[in-house]
This record gives sequence, C-alpha cells and structure tokens, in this order.
Amino acid sequence: MRGKPHPNQEVSAFVEAGVFYVKTLADMASKPNASVAVQTDWVVIQSWLGAQGSPLTPEELDRFRVGWKAYIAQGVAPSLKLQRTFETISRALRVSDPDCHQHKPPIVVMDAFDRLLASDAEIRDKRLRDSEAMQELDLTLLAARAEGRIAAEKQALSTAPRLDSDWWMHDNPASTDPAAQRRRGGAPALPAVIPGSGVAPRETHWQRWCAAEP
Repeated sequence: MRGKPHPNQEVSAFVEAGVFYVKTLADMASKPNASVAVQTDWVVIQSWLGAQGSPLTPEELDRFRVGWKAYIAQGVAPSLKLQRTFETISRALRVSDPDCHQHKPPIVVMDAFDRLLASDAEIRDKRLRDSEAMQELDLTLLAARAEGRIAAEKQALSTAPRLDSDWWMHDNPASTDPAAQRRRGGAPALPAVIPGSGVAPRETHWQRWCAAEP
C-alpha cells in the first residue's frame, strides 16, 4: 500500500505541473488559430521571462519556476476547488524554501498564472468569495478593536484615582468629605440653596457669593 507523498514531493510535482502548463500555453499561442486570450497571456509571460520565443530555454524555465513558487506560496488559489491544495502546498513550500515568496511576479503575470489553472468563471467566483470573506474579516476586526477599546477604557476608569466631585465636578456642593474640605481651604459646607435665589449653588457660584458677602 502506497503511503502519502512527502510534502516536498508534492511541491516538486506542483511546480513541474506549472512548467507543463506554461509550455502548453507557448505551444497553443504559436498556432495560427490561437485565441486572443491565449496569445495575450503568452505575451505577458514571455515578456516577464525575457524569452525570445518558444520553446523556452532551461534558464527561462528556471526563472519561471522561481516565480511560480512565489505565486503558490501566497496560498490563494484561482478557484474554489484548488484552494485546499494551494494551502497545503503553500505551507510545505514556505518550510522548504522560506524566501520563495520574495520573488513574486507582477500582478499581470499572476493573473495569467490563474488562467493556466482555472476558467474565467471559476476565477470570478473565487474572487467574489474572497472579497466577501475579506469584508467579513474586516467587520470582525473592527468589532474586536471596538471591544478592546471599550475594555481598555473600563479598565482605565476602574484603576484611575478617585477625584472628589465637590472640587472637580461640583456635583455635590454639600460634601463634608475631609479631603474635599482641605482642598477648599477649610471653607464651610455649601448651603442647600443660595440665599434669596432658591437655586442650589455650584462651587464657583458659592465662591462668588461668599466673596460678595460683607
């Protein structure tokens, strides 16, 4: 009974599959009846490789392998059915060749790579799904960030020094707290209302009233 292939074998097989696909593309593009889409993708890849024509030279194929590895290492497949395979190969590739992702080809080349593996409809469906997933992730991150900020504010409030409201907020003008009285310089407690006005005083009003008294 055959065992599961070694991850490096899977990586090598996937890389060589890419070589097969690009050779096939070059061959198809050379046909007189080749479609505009095929010819366009071949021109894009050929220009990126600096190739002079078909067949590709060993040096050009090596250059392709480097870019193809970086493309796979992103772990983003062009179709839904290939996504799990891409994730598996990407993990193995990043272990065996940690720097491979640094040689990522231009976006227009990677778009051509997508079309080597999937149809336009499959690519469209996958990108739509990826966009929806990214939006959900953004909303999740925003919610988590908001929850973290609220928790941090609650923590800050719970650990902040308690300030006497009679001095800072003037919400309790009748406070007899010793600390508050010391901060007031020993001033008497505020009356319930300002004489002759019927209005409950705030600290600043009370101070002005005291200063106006003979």
